[in-house]
Amino acid sequence: MEENEALHPGLSEQVTETDKKSAKKEKRDYKDQLSIERTSLALDRTLLAMVRTGTTFMTFGFAIYKIMQERARQPGEHPIVEIFTPKSVALILFITGFVGLLFQLITVARTRKRIHLYQPGFWRSPVVLLTYIILLMLALLITGVFLGRD
Repeated sequence: MEENEALHPGLSEQVTETDKKSAKKEKRDYKDQLSIERTSLALDRTLLAMVRTGTTFMTFGFAIYKIMQERARQPGEHPIVEIFTPKSVALILFITGFVGLLFQLITVARTRKRIHLYQPGFWRSPVVLLTYIILLMLALLITGVFLGRD
């Protein structure tokens, strides 16, 4: 080492300066990677929140449909049931949940692509698979209400 310093004075200072720059770059890359992971998790949480909202719309639609159906069967006047039929209320809630969840899934995919977080396996991730299940359930409920009797 002493020979190198004698032949090239200041070499050890250059090496330590290069090491410092390299360490700073590694630290910055690590922080960037962590921020990417936080953003990815935030997008997943947002999609899960919309899955919860879609499920709530599905539950409310089904519950209100059944309550209004029972109310319509009882004798007497029911002005709300005459204006809003059980079928129309259920359809509105089911379609709102379905469309909202579908748009949120598309928004998350676009956002991931825009910020370069898009992975080929995204469409098979657990969060997206859960979204597919809720979308399928909502589609079946919409179909059932359309094809069912009043």
